[in-house]
Amino acid sequence: MHRPDSRPLLRGTLCSLALGAVLLAALPAHADDTITALNPDTCERYTIKCTEVLPETATEVRYKLGKAEKSVPLPLVVEIERSTGGKERAILEAALLELRRGNFTEARTSLRDLAAGGFKMEDGVQKFTPFPKGGSGAKGKRVAWTQEYAHYWYAVALVREGEKSGNGKLLEEALLVLDDVPAPGDGKETTGGFLGRFKGGNSRWIADATLLKAEALLGLKRWDEAAAAFNELSNLGMSAGYSPRWVFEGKRGPGRIAEAQGDTDTAIRAYEGAPQALDSLLKDLPSRCLRLEAGRWYSVLRMEAAKVLLRKAEASGKPADFMPVRNYLEGSTPEALQRKVSGKPPEQAEALLAGSRAPEVRAVLASGLGQAYLADKRFDDAILSLSALTVRGGAGSTGAARDLVAGALYYLAKACEGAIQGASGEAKATYEAMRSGALKRLKTDFADSLYATK
Repeated sequence: MHRPDSRPLLRGTLCSLALGAVLLAALPAHADDTITALNPDTCERYTIKCTEVLPETATEVRYKLGKAEKSVPLPLVVEIERSTGGKERAILEAALLELRRGNFTEARTSLRDLAAGGFKMEDGVQKFTPFPKGGSGAKGKRVAWTQEYAHYWYAVALVREGEKSGNGKLLEEALLVLDDVPAPGDGKETTGGFLGRFKGGNSRWIADATLLKAEALLGLKRWDEAAAAFNELSNLGMSAGYSPRWVFEGKRGPGRIAEAQGDTDTAIRAYEGAPQALDSLLKDLPSRCLRLEAGRWYSVLRMEAAKVLLRKAEASGKPADFMPVRNYLEGSTPEALQRKVSGKPPEQAEALLAGSRAPEVRAVLASGLGQAYLADKRFDDAILSLSALTVRGGAGSTGAARDLVAGALYYLAKACEGAIQGASGEAKATYEAMRSGALKRLKTDFADSLYATK
């Protein structure tokens, strides 16, 4: 998705948006197809120039090299560049760019037409057209890859717009696009939804679509159905050939549901217990690269509990509420984990320790420990921890990462204020300069953050 280092580059619903534009990069008509993948032992990228990329399944990407057919495991695939698709590829590329920009309506309209199904106005009446059961692909055995991609991304556009606008009708429509259920109307036909259209893992987007279904159900507050979809996803992740990421997403589901229900304590318990599944999965993974991936998701999932604990403490503002945050995070550091994994096989211990040092994990550790130390009036410890995050995080950060950096700048200024009270001379001047710099950067680079106006 976006990392140049040795950690596995993983497929994900949100991160795949960035990948989509690369997947569809315009190539000369005579060019070969290209697959970029990860070495299973070193996680280094390598490139496969092939005659043609064949249909991509949930576990592998097959391709032609001359007359021979070969394959690469899907969890190790970084990106794919196809030379086929013509006009449809250009339409798909343009729609994915609109999706990345947040222009959901424009994106879903183009994607719907390319996918050849979904709701459309006909003679002033909105009608649902089932997605084709056949296709325009080679020998008509399956749909063209552009139509397959468009179908999945059409559902993505519906869910993301529905989430952003709070429009439940769009989420309901997304479920028709994802599930093969009776179509609106006389019910004589089914919708040809993605998970039915490509059942049996006959698409690279099967797990992504399962996660999307769970998120649509979550947005509709259909808790039991959402829980079942998340469970299905974690089961996929435990299956041979699937990415460990799907265990992470599936096991994260119960915590997400509890958070959506406003049940913070249940969410914390769910998140605390969930990483065990990834620990158990490690021994069965066939390559070092996938083990490193699972180790990373193990620590990222542990941080979900930390973030809920931190939000709870931040909301109350009581120093005592930061004690559970500090205890939990101090038990999650690489040093603490080193002691816990000492009895594990070396390859499993390596994966877990590498995961505990992942940037997104270190960011939560720095933010949470910094605030906990501030609550304890350990100002220098707070400054050291928060400074580490503000140095790494930039104005270009997005989403949760951006909020973490903005919060770290705010609390860094608070920690400096506390340190100033007991300082004098050069030390006092240093703290004052740090405070001024943190506030200036907060108001300049993160002016849209809530922390900038607190």
